[in-house]
Amino acid sequence: MTLAAGEESTVGVALDLTPALERDPRTRTWSPRPGEWRFAAAPHSPATDPAAAGVQGVHTGRSAG
Repeated sequence: MTLAAGEESTVGVALDLTPALERDPRTRTWSPRPGEWRFAAAPHSPATDPAAAGVQGVHTGRSAG
């Protein structure tokens, strides 16, 4: 996706949340690890303005129970 300077857009991103999960050995179930998880994405090639190319998001995982 390419955006002009100052343009905004909302996109969906599929994430593998496996690294944010923990397994309970007693129940053998998976649940989100507690805490905040951050990710950042950027284009695969250099941008004219690197500060404008970054994307940040936050996932807050909470353990069940």
